[in-house]
Amino acid sequence: MVKGDTPLNKQIKRRTALIGVGIVILAGVGLGSAVATSSANQQQGKSAPTKVAEQKGVEFKTNQKGQTYGSITVVGQQEVEPDLISALATNGKLGYVNNAELKAASGHPSQFKSPADAIKWQDANGKRAVSIPVYEEDGVTKVGQFVLKPSPDEEPK
Repeated sequence: MVKGDTPLNKQIKRRTALIGVGIVILAGVGLGSAVATSSANQQQGKSAPTKVAEQKGVEFKTNQKGQTYGSITVVGQQEVEPDLISALATNGKLGYVNNAELKAASGHPSQFKSPADAIKWQDANGKRAVSIPVYEEDGVTKVGQFVLKPSPDEEPK
């Protein structure tokens, strides 16, 4: 064991890696969502929303509530996240999860003021699946659920 690599640190590293993988999956689903949405809009004769917001050099479409929506984008080595992130619901429908709801449900590091807070959250929530709504681009209309599951080594025995 490397100095400072305690079982707790290993567990936090695994959890962080799992969240990272989930974000990459969401970003990939977002690309498919963008293609599917664009194709569906063209087939139905709908025009894509023209309102666009720029965030750290990335342009995101905005809904009527002013929320940005789309896929997580990497600029340099920094992720740029819209308010609503492309996701695939458990029922197979494409939509968006609310970024704040995703962070709260996944135990994102930005949710904690200290390592002790993170450990408390992980002890209470880290071993259970959490479901959050998937919305249409309006950020209100629910189209399904997105489930965050613990990694296999964190599941209750």
